[in-house]
Amino acid sequence: MYTCFRRHRFVERSAAMRAATRMAMLFALMLGAHTPYAAPLSLDQAERLALASDAGLVARRQEAEALREDAVADGQLPDPELTAAAFNFPVDSFDFDQEPITQLRVGIRQRVPGGEERAVRSALTRSRAAVMDEDALLRVRDVLRAVRLAMIELAQRQDEARELQTSVALLAELERASVAGYRQGRGAQQDVLRARLEQQVLRDRLAANAAAQVTAQATLERWVGPAARNAEPALAATAILAPERSGEANALAAHPRLRVLNAVTEVADRGVALARTAYAPDWSLEVTYGARDELSPLGDRPDFLTAAVSVQLPLFQADRQDRRIAARSGEQEAARARHLDELRELEQMLRVERARESELEARLRLHDEALLPLARESVAAARAGLASDVVDYAEVVRAALAEIELRLSRDELGWRLAASRIELAWLLGDARSAAHEEALR
Repeated sequence: MYTCFRRHRFVERSAAMRAATRMAMLFALMLGAHTPYAAPLSLDQAERLALASDAGLVARRQEAEALREDAVADGQLPDPELTAAAFNFPVDSFDFDQEPITQLRVGIRQRVPGGEERAVRSALTRSRAAVMDEDALLRVRDVLRAVRLAMIELAQRQDEARELQTSVALLAELERASVAGYRQGRGAQQDVLRARLEQQVLRDRLAANAAAQVTAQATLERWVGPAARNAEPALAATAILAPERSGEANALAAHPRLRVLNAVTEVADRGVALARTAYAPDWSLEVTYGARDELSPLGDRPDFLTAAVSVQLPLFQADRQDRRIAARSGEQEAARARHLDELRELEQMLRVERARESELEARLRLHDEALLPLARESVAAARAGLASDVVDYAEVVRAALAEIELRLSRDELGWRLAASRIELAWLLGDARSAAHEEALR
């Protein structure tokens, strides 16, 4: 019977080894077979690659440049009009020489917009270009935030994978010890099964981690391109520093999103000014030269030169000019209200992120100063008790699992704190963001 038991144990162990080998191969494929050759990717490199290749940023800059070109054109006079006409031709013969009043006329007409319409329209278009300039700066900050969050997500998943692999190895060691103890009659089969079960649970988490790494790499690749493939972020959670608390109000007031709305408000102001120019009438100047036939039997006849001035008569202002002023004034007030609403939203976001930062810092201190030291002491005590036959293998496994979960929890808190600081940097700006924004100006 002992021989049958040994054969059964051999078959069971062989099947477990084959399953573990297949699982390892699956992890290698999911984590990327090129991991040993992964090139380190620094945060600075990722930011520069993202900004250099961002199509949204290029689009905003091109739109701003196009509007500046339009502003020059908007400040010019309208194109003159060329007129040509045949006057007073006799319908009986259509003979140019028959009647003395028959003429061929050629003229030039020039419209002159009233008031300061050209200057105001040009200024309005320049203000629209300024909106796109500010939107480009906002895009810089948005891209930097997205790249940083993608970088820390990938770094977190890779750190978690290493921690899980270390934990699997630890549980495998405990399994071997429990098997040895079971053979010596010092433990129960349940201890062996518990150690194996916990290993499989961790392997399942490894599989989920591998899928999360693929997602994180795809997100990072959306911003930095092929450099994200099989990248190893050279980044630690502590590399993300919190913005200073001093001068928060001024930093928040200078946020690119608010600068965009300031520029939109200026556009609305220019719109009101442009609507007011409609009260000033447009003018038109025209010069016409009329030629007559000099070979008429009546003798030489002089040609004619005609000059004319025409002006609009804005007599019905209540339903035209006044209405447009009211419409543009409404847009002006709407722009100011949006600015105030956005400022309040940013202030709320700042308060939330500062509270989250304080909470995560406190929890990290608790993990570092109390929870993790106690977990390590618990594991050491359980191992010592096992050596003295005071505790069983199940207690050692429980203590080891508790330490593993606390280490993983501590790492997650560190990366969540880094993400919170990235949000704060988006809200308040930092030296790196300021440098990139200044390079764009």
